[in-house]
Amino acid sequence: MRAHVFAERESLVLDRTDPEFLGTGYKQYPLTPYLLKTFLSFFATSWEDSYINFPSFLFFLSSLVLIFFTTLRVTEDRFLSFMALYIGASLPLYFIHGTSPYFDVFQGTYFLLAILSVFLFLRREVSWIIPAIFLGILGYTKSE
Repeated sequence: MRAHVFAERESLVLDRTDPEFLGTGYKQYPLTPYLLKTFLSFFATSWEDSYINFPSFLFFLSSLVLIFFTTLRVTEDRFLSFMALYIGASLPLYFIHGTSPYFDVFQGTYFLLAILSVFLFLRREVSWIIPAIFLGILGYTKSE
């Protein structure tokens, strides 16, 4: 809803007396996901829900790819990797969040990337900056 308000007004409402101050709805969430959807609406030239909510599905798919290749790297067994992929894709709540405009899939993907990069840092395969970036992004996706 907030992204739709931003797209219709083509700006952020910064007047505190306006009922649409910083959009509508739950104002404790950071603006980053809403601004992403607003940015996509400018490319679409109109508000198209299937196009605007595509990043949720894209993050869902990227997290499944991440699960597959991480499991493949750890176990070196394709069958177990496909089983992990199947389990991840068949979780009903995760599938619902991945195919609808919820921001939980954004947060889940960044959290998964942060945890995996912390493990890679502990194995001395990446710098400490990579986990710090993903943990920093978490604060800008959802405030829970």
